[in-house]
This record gives sequence, structure tokens and C-alpha cells, in this order.
Amino acid sequence: IQHNIYAITASLGAYTSPLLLGGSLGYMTLSLSYFLFVSVAFAVISIFVKSRVLLLISANLAIVMTSLVGLDMPRSHIVPLFLGFHFAIFSISTYLYSEKNKAPLSSEEAWSFFPVLLAFYGMEYYFISQIAPTMAPFISLGFAGFLWGLYFSAKKLFQNGLGSQKLIIAFTTLACFHSLYIEIIPPLIQPWMLVLIVMVGTFTPNSMITHKNNTDVYFIPLFTIAIIALIEYVSIIGHLFDKNSLSWMMVSFACLISIWILLVRKTDFLKEKFEIKYAILAAAHIQAIFGFYRWTIEIGSLAVSASWLLYAVAVMLFASVRKDDIMAKSALIVLAFAAGKALLYDAANAPTIIRILCLLLTGAVLYGCGFFMKRLSTWTSIKQE
Repeated sequence: IQHNIYAITASLGAYTSPLLLGGSLGYMTLSLSYFLFVSVAFAVISIFVKSRVLLLISANLAIVMTSLVGLDMPRSHIVPLFLGFHFAIFSISTYLYSEKNKAPLSSEEAWSFFPVLLAFYGMEYYFISQIAPTMAPFISLGFAGFLWGLYFSAKKLFQNGLGSQKLIIAFTTLACFHSLYIEIIPPLIQPWMLVLIVMVGTFTPNSMITHKNNTDVYFIPLFTIAIIALIEYVSIIGHLFDKNSLSWMMVSFACLISIWILLVRKTDFLKEKFEIKYAILAAAHIQAIFGFYRWTIEIGSLAVSASWLLYAVAVMLFASVRKDDIMAKSALIVLAFAAGKALLYDAANAPTIIRILCLLLTGAVLYGCGFFMKRLSTWTSIKQE
């Protein structure tokens, strides 16, 4: 009975036998109860015969078969209840298996349960949202909390670490991304998540960021946070093209300020990480270009170019104080973009006097920046020495 072929045959036969029968709603309710008793039986048997395969196959079939029956019972309160029972049965039995047999889940064994958790989360959320849509996200987060409770209990038994840590982190990340970020947080607050993410990264100690174990264990949540930041970044820029975008302009400048705080505070961390620093500077400059565009476009196109020129000059002056050649070079791109627009577009469409003033101002700025670039080469030679 400890051979996997018996576990597979027993599970398939037990869970699929109701498919050979047909009946009314009462039959469906009976099938759900039958699946529950089968799950309890196989969970107990798997512990005593030391077969994780039986536990894994039973968990998959229990979730799938209960969900299939539930699809024919729309807006039923008992379907999500029974799915929750299955989740609890197999989660607790996995914990008891490790405790009784003194064998915690390995990393490979833990990840084999991930498809079960995905199927459970998707189907459970679907059924709960049909009867209590406002409560569905909170209940879903509760299942992640339940797993963490079992994890910390098991951690007390096995001091050398558990292979299920990454699995639980991945499931929690999924639940938080969907239930918390998409469903719970209001759309008007979601853009401020970018500011929050940047500020948290700003004040996180460098040792925590560079620690290899942290980046390995928390890769999935860190990647998810980066995706959220990218989504909100693009969303902010896209909404800046709307005329009635005062709130988006506010969050845009808040984002710009937070990025510059990050650059200043993480100077030592970014000193040797040129690619990351260029990416952050590019994000700041793009945010500034679109933010100042929305702020000054109602005044006129020339005002937009002037705001860009002033921003580029301010960045270059700040870079000169810090003797940061990378920051200074990145500002040249904004400067060239603004000067090109002022010379090719604004000057061509402006009255004669405004055109002359525009050309003089642009020429003065370019001359000053040329002088600045001469000093920049001096910084570079000093650094090389």
C-alpha cells in the first residue's frame, strides 16, 4: 500500500466515481460531503503509510472535483465552505505528516503543492465573490495567514529551516497582489503605492538589499513589488495627458520628489551600480518631463520648454555640488530635448520679439552648459587619477 501506484489508483477511483452517477441537487450536496470524508480518510492514511504522493494527488482531486460540482450550484454557500474544509484538511495533514514522521517538506515537495494552492485560491475566490463580493478579498488573505500559522508552528519543531518557506511567500504574494492591491485598495490610492514603494526602498538598510539570502528568498515578492511600481509609474504618466488631472499631477510630483530622495540617500549604494542609477535617473527625468508638461501646458508651449530647461539646469547645478558626473550627463539629455523643442518648434511659432528672446535664452543656457561640461571633464580626470 506504500507504493505510489496504489495511492494514484485509490485517489482517482474515489474522487472520480461520482462522475459515473447522475442526480439532482441533493446528489450534488451528497457528493460534496462524500469528497470531504474521502479527503479526511486519505489525509490520515497518507500520514501512516508515509506517502506524500497520496496527499498531493488527493488534494488536487478534492479541489478539482468539489469545484466541478460547485459550478452546477450557482451562488451556493456550501461550496466555498467545503473548499475551505479541504484546504484546512490537507494543510493540517501536511503539518501533522512532518510532525509525526519527523520529515519536513523539502523545497521540491513544497512546490509540488503550488498548483493545488493556485486552483484552490482561484475557485474559492470565485465562489465567495458570488455570494459576498466585499468579503472575498479579506477571506482570501485569511487563508494565507492560516498557512503562516502552520509554518511558524512547524518552525518550532525544525530549527534547521523549512523547505516550504518560499512556497508560502509565493502564495502570500499572490494573495496580496490580487486581494489587497487589486481588490481592496481603492483606485484613487493605488498611484500613491509607487511613492510608498520608493520611500520604503529609500529607508531600507543597504545590508538588507544586498544580502544574498534575502534576494533569493524574497525574489517573488520583490519582483511583484517592482511590477506594481512599473504599473503605477506608467499609469501616472498616461493620466498626465488628461486635462483634468490635478490629482495625478500631485502624485506625479510626489513621485518625482521621492525618486530624488532615493538618489540622494542611496548615493553610496548606487556608486558602483551604474545601470541601476541610470535607470532611476531616467525614471526621474521622464516623470519630470511629463509632470512639468501638464503643469505648464495651459500657459503655453514656450512655458513647457522653459520649465524643462530650468529643471535640467537645476539638476546640473545639483550634480556640480555633489560632483556627480553620471547625474550631470543624464541631465544633458533633458537639456538637449528642451533646447531642441525651443529652437525648432517654439521659436518658429512665436512672434519676432519672443523668438529673439527665446533664441537668446536658449543660447545662454547652452553656453553655460558647455562651460559646465568643461568642468565635468575635470571631475572625471580627478576620479581616474
